[in-house]
Amino acid sequence: MLIRDDDGRLLGALCINIDMTRTQQQLDYLKSFMPQPRPEPVRENQGQRVEKMVLALIDNILAGVDVTTLSREERIEKIRFMDTRGIFQLKGSIDQVAERLGVNRVTIYSYLDEVRGKR
Repeated sequence: MLIRDDDGRLLGALCINIDMTRTQQQLDYLKSFMPQPRPEPVRENQGQRVEKMVLALIDNILAGVDVTTLSREERIEKIRFMDTRGIFQLKGSIDQVAERLGVNRVTIYSYLDEVRGKR
C-alpha cells in the first residue's frame, strides 16, 4: 500500500511479505488427488486424414451422379449444398471439388460467388 501525505506526495509504502512455500506445498498435495488430464497423442498425417475426410464428403454429395451430364444450374446447386455443409472452409476443398466436377478452380470460385450472392 502506498502512503501519501496530505498533498498526495509519496512518503512510503507498507508491504507485507509472506512465505508461500507451505501454502504451495499444501495446494500441490490437494491437486495430487485431482484427476490429471491425459496428454493428447501426437497424430501424424493429420493433414492427410482431413484431406480424406473432405474427399469422402464430396464423394458422398456427388454419389450416383454423372458429373459430365450436370447442367450449370445443377452444379451450382451442388456447390450451394457443399457450401452450407462447410466443405469450403477446409483447406484444399476448392481444388478437390473442381477435380470431381471436372471444372477448374476459377469456375468453383465463380459458382461460390453466385451462391453467396456476390454476383
